[in-house]
Amino acid sequence: RRPQGKKKQPPPPPAMMFKAETHEGKEKNGEGFIGRTLHNYELEVEGVAGSSEEKYLPDMKGTVNFLQRSMLGHLRREKYLCLNKRKAKFSIVKPKVDPLPAYMVDADTEVKKSKGIELGEEEVKSLFSEEGVGGLDPMTPRQVAVDHSFQNASLALCRNKLREDSKALEKDGVMWRYNPKYEFRKRDISKVKNHPMWKKNECVRQILFSVDNIGFEVGDFEPMYCKLCLYDFKKEERITETFSVAFNDPEDLRKVMNQGISSNVDAADPQRRWGIFNLSEEHSEMYLVVKVERVLQGESSQQDGLYLKGNTMRKQTRDLIRRKTMQTIKRLQGLQQPFCWGIMKLFDEDGELIPTGPVEIDQLHFQLDSMSDEQFIRQAKEVLIDSKATKKVQGGVLHMHVVELDQNKVPEKRVDPSGFPLIPPENKDMILPLAPEGIPEPVVQEVQEFHRAEKTAKPHSRFVNNLYLYPMHCNFQKYRNIAVKIEIREQDGSEAEPVKWIFARDNERVSHIHTAVNYHNKKPYFDSEIKIKLPLALNRQAHIFFTFYNVKCKKSSMKKNVKDLIGFCVLPLFSKQALIEDQDYGLRVAEKLPRNYLIPYQHASADNGIRYKFSGEKRFFCRTRVVSNMFTTDPKINAFINTWPTIKELERLAEKKGNYSNILLSQSLEHIKRADRKSLVLFLPGLLDFATEVIATWKHAKKQAFLAMLFVVHRINEYFDISEGQVAKLLLSYVQHIFKNVDPKRPLHITLSECWLDELKDRTESKKGGRRNHEQDSAVLKCSSFIFEIMFKSVVQDFFAEYPGKQKGELHPDFSVNLKMIMDTFVEMLYAHRSLGRFLLQNIVHALARFMVKLFEVVQHDKDQWHEVIALIGQFMDEKDDDGADAVRVDLRADFLHIILVDNDYIVEILRLSALNHILESKETDIDIVSVILEEHALVRFLVEFLQSNFSGEKMMLDKVVRLIQAFFTRIDYDKRYQDKDTKSKIATLFTPLLRVISENSRHLWARALESSNNTAEKRQIRNILAVAVWILKGIPSHIRALWWQNEDPNELADFVALLQLMVSTFEYPSLQRRKAEEKFDCILSANTAAVLGDGNSGTVSDLKNNLESLYNKKSKAGVSLRERRALINKRATTWRRSQIHTLTTTSREYLVSILRLESGMSVVVSRTVLFTLLDVLEFLKSSINPQTGSVNLCSAVNNLIITFLSCHQTPRLWVNLLRTVHLFIETHGKAIFFVSEFSQQIISFVSALLSMCRWESYQICKGCVSALVSLIYANFAATGDLDRVQIALTVSMSTLVPTLTTSEEEVRVQRVVDLLPRYKSESYRDVKTNLVLKPGAEERFSECFDILMKRVTTILKDSIEIRRQLSLQICDRTTIGNLLMRIAEAYVHIPKIHVEHLERLGNFQENQKNFAEAGSCYLEIAQLYEKIQKSPQAANPLKKEKVDIVAKIDYCYLKACEMLDKARLYEKCNFAYKRLIPRYESRRKYNELANAYAHLNKVFSSLALAETKQDRLLGTYYRIGFYGKKFGEYRDGREFVYKKPRITRLVEVVSDMKSLYSHLLNDKVEVHPDSGKIDRSKLDPEKNTIQITYVTPYFDDEDKKNRTDFISKNTNLDKFIFSTPFTLGGKAQGSCTQQCKRKTILRVPSPFPCCKTSQEITSTEELILNPLENAIEDIMIRGDKIAQCLEKKPISYKTLTGLLKGSVATEVNGGPVEICHAFLRDNEEKNLKEYGVARLIELRKVLRKFLQACQRGLDANAERAKPQDILQEHLAKSFDEMCSLMRPYVLDSRKWAAVAVKNGGDRLSTVSMKDAFSISSKGTSDEVKSKAT
Repeated sequence: RRPQGKKKQPPPPPAMMFKAETHEGKEKNGEGFIGRTLHNYELEVEGVAGSSEEKYLPDMKGTVNFLQRSMLGHLRREKYLCLNKRKAKFSIVKPKVDPLPAYMVDADTEVKKSKGIELGEEEVKSLFSEEGVGGLDPMTPRQVAVDHSFQNASLALCRNKLREDSKALEKDGVMWRYNPKYEFRKRDISKVKNHPMWKKNECVRQILFSVDNIGFEVGDFEPMYCKLCLYDFKKEERITETFSVAFNDPEDLRKVMNQGISSNVDAADPQRRWGIFNLSEEHSEMYLVVKVERVLQGESSQQDGLYLKGNTMRKQTRDLIRRKTMQTIKRLQGLQQPFCWGIMKLFDEDGELIPTGPVEIDQLHFQLDSMSDEQFIRQAKEVLIDSKATKKVQGGVLHMHVVELDQNKVPEKRVDPSGFPLIPPENKDMILPLAPEGIPEPVVQEVQEFHRAEKTAKPHSRFVNNLYLYPMHCNFQKYRNIAVKIEIREQDGSEAEPVKWIFARDNERVSHIHTAVNYHNKKPYFDSEIKIKLPLALNRQAHIFFTFYNVKCKKSSMKKNVKDLIGFCVLPLFSKQALIEDQDYGLRVAEKLPRNYLIPYQHASADNGIRYKFSGEKRFFCRTRVVSNMFTTDPKINAFINTWPTIKELERLAEKKGNYSNILLSQSLEHIKRADRKSLVLFLPGLLDFATEVIATWKHAKKQAFLAMLFVVHRINEYFDISEGQVAKLLLSYVQHIFKNVDPKRPLHITLSECWLDELKDRTESKKGGRRNHEQDSAVLKCSSFIFEIMFKSVVQDFFAEYPGKQKGELHPDFSVNLKMIMDTFVEMLYAHRSLGRFLLQNIVHALARFMVKLFEVVQHDKDQWHEVIALIGQFMDEKDDDGADAVRVDLRADFLHIILVDNDYIVEILRLSALNHILESKETDIDIVSVILEEHALVRFLVEFLQSNFSGEKMMLDKVVRLIQAFFTRIDYDKRYQDKDTKSKIATLFTPLLRVISENSRHLWARALESSNNTAEKRQIRNILAVAVWILKGIPSHIRALWWQNEDPNELADFVALLQLMVSTFEYPSLQRRKAEEKFDCILSANTAAVLGDGNSGTVSDLKNNLESLYNKKSKAGVSLRERRALINKRATTWRRSQIHTLTTTSREYLVSILRLESGMSVVVSRTVLFTLLDVLEFLKSSINPQTGSVNLCSAVNNLIITFLSCHQTPRLWVNLLRTVHLFIETHGKAIFFVSEFSQQIISFVSALLSMCRWESYQICKGCVSALVSLIYANFAATGDLDRVQIALTVSMSTLVPTLTTSEEEVRVQRVVDLLPRYKSESYRDVKTNLVLKPGAEERFSECFDILMKRVTTILKDSIEIRRQLSLQICDRTTIGNLLMRIAEAYVHIPKIHVEHLERLGNFQENQKNFAEAGSCYLEIAQLYEKIQKSPQAANPLKKEKVDIVAKIDYCYLKACEMLDKARLYEKCNFAYKRLIPRYESRRKYNELANAYAHLNKVFSSLALAETKQDRLLGTYYRIGFYGKKFGEYRDGREFVYKKPRITRLVEVVSDMKSLYSHLLNDKVEVHPDSGKIDRSKLDPEKNTIQITYVTPYFDDEDKKNRTDFISKNTNLDKFIFSTPFTLGGKAQGSCTQQCKRKTILRVPSPFPCCKTSQEITSTEELILNPLENAIEDIMIRGDKIAQCLEKKPISYKTLTGLLKGSVATEVNGGPVEICHAFLRDNEEKNLKEYGVARLIELRKVLRKFLQACQRGLDANAERAKPQDILQEHLAKSFDEMCSLMRPYVLDSRKWAAVAVKNGGDRLSTVSMKDAFSISSKGTSDEVKSKAT
């Protein structure tokens, strides 16, 4: 196999050929007959005289009927009439996708042109990213200069800047970008402009061949007869006639005997035969077959052995066989028998011709008997599989030459299959020489190709009149060696002689021929083809006469006859008034025939006088094939020909009474109705010529001729399986190339339109009457397209004619009247489409529209006739049904207009743009331009009314209209003739009413756009509408728009601005990052473009990314997919150029880039067009509408447009221009939007869009946004005197913006805005002339409001970013997150909705952290906030405006709070929440909810009772934590917080958790400060991270101690905490009891715990210093209280009690109470009295007494449970006695202390010991003793 992709070179030619590649010349075809203007239509002729296609034809005198005359006249016609048009086809403007236009990117991000589409990943990102290239701008906000260019923006400046960036847009079409593959989507309904004439051989290949010689190994000693033909093994049939050549056919016996035989011939030998195979198709299973016959040899086993063995046989035996062979040839020289066959493949898999140049068939397979074609094909296939399947002739070789002809050279002497010589080309350069100089050129015979497939049938364009006879087989029982003699006889008399109609091998005609003989076979098959030349005048008695012989192969001395007669058969050539059909015939063999045998033989009766052999059975079978354009084998056509009356007969019948002529003609029509469709195709020109001639010229038969024409056309359409209402190409070719008016004064279209109109009326009347001829009605309607075609051809020919009653260049008046009536009839059909069928009616409408287009082009220079055609279109488009058109009528009318507007090459000329000049050039300002256009331009009015009537209808109806309009403007955009700006501007101006209709329905489009979020088809329809609107909008000049707007109500113009907004949002600028991130995306281009780039299916082109695989497997036109092609490339190992496979790359990046290139171009065109229009709108608002009292709707629409513009992705350059426009809008209408409360939500959206734009990297965009925000702030203050609305807008926008920030870079960029706002506030309007300058005296108020605004905005931004950062970490500070959430919620306190949302977010967060007490507090606060809102007035209730169900929200929050408080074991607070909730249920009679509430309360109180009993509730532990170090950040560094930890959390756990958490967060070491004292920041290293953790307890003052008596009050509502720090005056932390001091620190927090947060910053700190005595008193009191509390608990925890007693009574580390007593009451008495005072010392004595009493009670309680002789109890009692003895002198009675006490008003205590006092008291002593003891 040769390498793929290399062109196969032709082989060297034979020796006599001077040029190898030869081709036959092409016929010229007409180029169509639609012209641009009237004088472009020229009646021209195509001459065929002298061309290679003309032939010598028989004389017309030999014809016998009108069909033969018409066909022969058609074939003899020297000139084919056609109507050529000058070449004025529009050229398509193709999109260029590489490189990117400059206006699509910034100057610093342009791509080098040399790189083209081969972009790197980063370069692609730079093209389609809104961020640009590079990292963050290193400049800080303080370094950025305030840009005053935005504040100085004006209309002129904005237009100029935008125009500078949009120069490339001037020559770009909108539809060009929306549908950049327009050439791939031309509609099927568009007209076909040229229909080539059918040819004799529309052949794919022409193969010239010559049979040179045949040779064998044993030599040439007998004649050989070769037959060549082509077989199609795929279809299993023979596809050509037999080409015969004889080698050494002896002229006489003398030559054979004396000179011998040689099959070697030279180039000039006349026996060498040349032929041409014309093939209409090609494939790899076509074979050239050669069958060889020899003279009958009889018992030929010896001869066969000679050929099979070859030279291995002895020479003597070979010579003997040769002598016997020569003797047999002398005796049986007129008879042949099969000998061998060979086969050769013609084409390879790629369609290349295999045998070229000199070729040999060197394998000849031996054959004994003839075979049928079916048997031969089976055997040949076996041989191709296994070459040993048959015996081979040794050394047998057939030599040939094979060359493929091209279309430029043909042999000089050619004859067609009928034997007619073809005239050689006049140009000698087109002659292919086949013989050397001086030797005559050989004759080349064209071989007839047979078309077995019906679809290949076509009318004959060459004369042919042949019949092929194929004897098949016979069964004569006892007879063998059967030979069949075939003759053609014209008479059946005994004296009838055979005629010479049979072709011999040399193309001469002979009177008879014999078939080959199958030796010794009783049931032989015959493999013979007899070609018969039929005359024009064929006798009805002509027949084929068969004579059967039994051949005596062996020479006998008894009988001298070589053959014995067996019998006769007869096959008549005429049957049923027609030439015999192509079929198999079985014939009886007659032993003897009478004189007139033909009729008796046909009837085959018993008494006909004929004696049949074999009992009269049919024993001989043959087949016929007729190839003739003079005789039809269809009896129905022959019956139609024979029964159609002549003109004289009709005139004679018309004079008689009755309807005889109609009856006769109707009978003739019945025959043509039943005619064979293939036969009608073959004789199409003759039949239609006759029908058109009769319609135009025969008065009495025109109706029947019209019906005959319709039946012929209808049947031919059925034959080619043409859809209803369409026309076969053959019929169109007939109209274009053959038809002409017979008489110029009597054109066909006049009578044809009358006949057609009569038939349409008869159809309508018969339908009403119930009597209908369905077949006739069907033909009348289904042939409408053909009638229009032929009628227009007649119209054009008549248009140039001039005769009495008609001038040149005008339509016939009668035809105009008929056409109007026909149009009325078709309009009625529209309303009866259910009975006709939609498809048929659709094709009729298409034909009607094409006819209207052609009429337009003919009459466009005649204004009156032009208006008549316009009136016809209006007549068709007029809707008569008051309920509106249904979907079918809309569909049909849309197709009608589609052909009128889209498929018309000169629609712009028809629209008459010149009529707009007076409008465009007029300086008047009061012109109603829309009304003027609709009045003067009817086609525009039809289109506008059609769109308007279907806008609110079904979506499918609207989609049909939209596709029509889209196709029209796409057509205009791709036509090079209309690319100049002025022409496009005029076209756009002409369709201003269309834009008005679309804008009036903009709200409808918006509603559909919002509903179709997941409906791709709906989105596509909206995009189609908007693309059209953008095209018109881009072309309309500004002053035309102003003329339009000034006649519109300002509020109605809001719809137009809403349309602009929809354009921007629909065609949003794409980006590569966004497209890659989207799992599915809908391309903003047309569906046709998506289909071409995707899988080709327009119902499935919305997900382009998923189409990559389908594109990879998509089949090309050659039937090979990309996957298969790549595999083939790898297999062949050939190098393909990059350009060849470049379009087949399927990587995701390249595919997305190719889509984005197209999408971005469309988006930029739309955005800039809308921005230009927005500037015009602002100018109109400024000049025509008062900004303060202007139209609210229009201002709102403009505001929405700007918001949408800011919110959608755009290119950086366009955003800069847009921000200038924003400044212009704020300055002129900024106050107005703050005056009206309805604009509140728009202001929020406005600010949100500006903030969102600040995410991008460009500092210029950021400065523009900041400048716009500052302008908006000034506008708010100028309008209302405050910044409330801007404050709400900014804070709301921040809440929505921060969650969308994806990177830290974006966070920094948004932070720039907050930093730049104060600078722009102070410098923006310092030197700028504006309407927003503050009034004198308002600066202070403005600054105050601005500072509040900035504080809130900063808090929201920074805290939100910190929350996002914390949540993004694996380990985060959840306490800080809760605090930040609370801070954000407090920042939104002025916006209840957002405030509540963040509280809910905080509640959910605390619930997830299992901080149930805090979560419950959040929900309680939310519920109370909702209750407050509910009680507020309607006007001040923001949530009521948003239709929030506040009642349900309150109930939910209270229920959620109860749930959380229950989980937190705050049962008392849970009860409080139910006290608020239950009355709400009761007031609304929510009994089910009440039941659930009381059930839950029951559970709550049960849990509370159990908790009070067990005393096991642990509600939290509190710690003070301080943070010191720069890395903690501004929020933490140097601040202290009170943290609430769950239940009992030990200090060690807290320290460990905090160190681990912040070491991870800071990625640095964290140290814990060793003590809880006050930290001196100056002594700490700021680079080190230090935390201080201190355990704190709730602090209660005296008032709290009185009120907080129960457990819950002591553990809730805690806002003060305390912790103690020991120290000595010497600076040490610990010392002796006389030196030990204590610092008590009281901490305050803003909200009591538990609250919404688990930590709060300490707001204030208070310190209390205790001297050593006060510290000692406190320590003793704490010890006594602990023992007392332990004794109060029931049951007593003896384990705890033992520990407390051991630490109080039996101290081991220090002296404890004894040491304190001695230090302050024994030692240094004077000093202590002087330093601390008597009162403190007395207080110490009291505390010690209470302590001893508590210890005594504890020992007694412990003794009750102790076992006898308990060592620990004895030790404690002993230690207590020792302690009492040591403390008794100082704690009990003492004179000194008593005196001091009396002096100071103290108590007098007895000197009785403490133990005795207790014993006395227990025994019931006197009251005095008891009193003193107490």
